[in-house]
Amino acid sequence: LSQKDPSQALTALLQLNVAEASPEDRKTYYKNKIILNEKLHKITEARVATEDLLREPSLTAEEKEFALGRKLWFAELELDFATALKTAQQMKFENLSADDRVLKMALYAELAEKSPEQYYQQYLKQSQDAEKKALIAMQLIRSSKQPAKDLEIYKPYFKSQTGSYARAALNVYGQTKDRKILEKALKEKGASQDAAFVMIEKILVLSDI
Repeated sequence: LSQKDPSQALTALLQLNVAEASPEDRKTYYKNKIILNEKLHKITEARVATEDLLREPSLTAEEKEFALGRKLWFAELELDFATALKTAQQMKFENLSADDRVLKMALYAELAEKSPEQYYQQYLKQSQDAEKKALIAMQLIRSSKQPAKDLEIYKPYFKSQTGSYARAALNVYGQTKDRKILEKALKEKGASQDAAFVMIEKILVLSDI
């Protein structure tokens, strides 16, 4: 019935006496209730069915991941990012790399208006992607209450990304108006032709004039 008429299928499904069903039948019942309600765009009912499934004590790891995945998706649909973050923290995300999982958690934290710093710090420790690490360092500096101090702390992450370092320095200068920030950054230019270094040179020249 679910292929032709999901509404009729859901009506038939709800005739099951859950109280007398075996644990395996209950799990099958809740899974189908989630899927059919989702097909019918009844998100609230689907979320309730998901919570019912998560309360089943005999869930396998795979079944739990399925239920948490649906819970996460429904929370996103309703822009409930606090629940999305809390749910994501319980998931394994075996289809994601360790780096992508951490970035996903940081995204949910930001959407939930919570600090993503712990996830960004974890990313800096574990990732081998120099370019992304430089971008994360820039983000941490931009959101810092002490940007000049953190520019120095995160400087090692710009070792092979001097252009990103220059852009980070420009951001800090924009917040502090401290000329020394730009002078120090310019010493890292080397042979770089990055536009951020050109901008730093122009700012210093205009300041001198």
